[in-house]
Amino acid sequence: MTLYYNATAACPVNNWQLTTQAASLVSPSNLVSPVTENGALNVKPTDPAIHALYTFYLKLTALGGSVAYHGPFRLDVGCTTTSVTFADDENFVTTGVPKWVGDPGTAVYTLLPPSSTLPYCTVTSNIVVAADGSTPHTKINNCASQP
Repeated sequence: MTLYYNATAACPVNNWQLTTQAASLVSPSNLVSPVTENGALNVKPTDPAIHALYTFYLKLTALGGSVAYHGPFRLDVGCTTTSVTFADDENFVTTGVPKWVGDPGTAVYTLLPPSSTLPYCTVTSNIVVAADGSTPHTKINNCASQP
């Protein structure tokens, strides 16, 4: 994050505070107070192991007491729905595979994992679901033979 500078050298910004509001100071409990490192203002979550999206504002106070609010800023940590997208493998068959009664029910589909836009966000599981999000299940009893 780029540091903010005041155009008047006699009124430098001397205090940066994080807030969840655009016009009042409400400190976020899940972010650490910003620190300056190598000329940049760094904002970090209190627990970097949590995958989350943080939205915050900066309250800037200049020497002499002038105050300004800037933002909103977004900090995406980890593999969130706002930071990564997945795409089906190009070889994944999504159309029906014809099978006759008596044909083996194995090796009909090969479930290939999708690819991620972030290499460290890997697929940990694949679950087959119906279009409405429910888990499909089919059981056929007393099936008539086909011609």
